[in-house]
Amino acid sequence: MEYKSKSNYITYFDRGGKQNTGEILIKTKEYVEANGKLNYIIISSTTGYTAIETIKVFKDYDIPMIVCMQDLNEEFSMKKEVLNDLKSSCEVYDIPKKYLADIIGNAGSNILRNFSQGTKVCIELLVYLINNLKVNEGDKLVVLAGTLKGADTAISFEVKKNKKFKVLSIIGLPQN
Repeated sequence: MEYKSKSNYITYFDRGGKQNTGEILIKTKEYVEANGKLNYIIISSTTGYTAIETIKVFKDYDIPMIVCMQDLNEEFSMKKEVLNDLKSSCEVYDIPKKYLADIIGNAGSNILRNFSQGTKVCIELLVYLINNLKVNEGDKLVVLAGTLKGADTAISFEVKKNKKFKVLSIIGLPQN
């Protein structure tokens, strides 16, 4: 059966950043309501802010959430209490630094980053979860990511055979 997204538009932001978090979560919620059941919502969250905001928006939905974090430095790291709170309601995975660059090289990673930092992160998290068997063939999911703080990018994917994936819809991203 061919999957057809009911999303007829992409939300573009003038610039990336935390200020887009609320809007991208609203657009993601609209996408979920229009397109039906997802297997997962995947959340990139460095400090926990994006994960907490996403959990608030989707608390009444029966969609498992996976939080992917990277400890970038002391300023941008998740506090232990926040991590413990998230672990009580979500799966949480620590993604190795430069995970995607180690697979596709710095040039490939930079090409994706030039398109959108959030897009690069979405693909990086998805590839990690596929390679580590955290998601399965046929799973449909939305990945939320951003430009260091907050979320400004949401993309829906379907996991395919042989560790591949298909982009179902770009829900939103910054144009800068």
